[in-house]
Amino acid sequence: METNKYFAIMSEKDDVELMRIITVERADYQADAVIAAEEELERREISPSMYQDFTEEVEKLIKVEIEKKVEKQHLPLSTWVKVMAFIFPFPLFFIIGLVLILFDYQIRGKELCKWIFFGWVFYFTLLVIMKIFL
Repeated sequence: METNKYFAIMSEKDDVELMRIITVERADYQADAVIAAEEELERREISPSMYQDFTEEVEKLIKVEIEKKVEKQHLPLSTWVKVMAFIFPFPLFFIIGLVLILFDYQIRGKELCKWIFFGWVFYFTLLVIMKIFL
């Protein structure tokens, strides 16, 4: 008889994670992993009635997490940061803008990169004008 390879993994997880796996995140896991989680909960003597209420709470928490993530993505960049990026368009600020985008601060990162670009264009134009007239 073949043993379920997920038993060892599930035995390391805490009760809350196991409940989450067999309720809210059930579709995200393979059938063997869900079975292993259910059996681990049975081994720990946690009955299904104990985690039925937990399901609703977890769903609420997941919804709150998603709302926070969406809110974080739509935070605008402060005016003083835009001014600093325009006046001092250092490549480091551009890298910071890209990192912001990677960490789900989409609008802030894009705006920072945009204002750095505007600063570069401004200084380049200034140099061209100085070259022409001086």
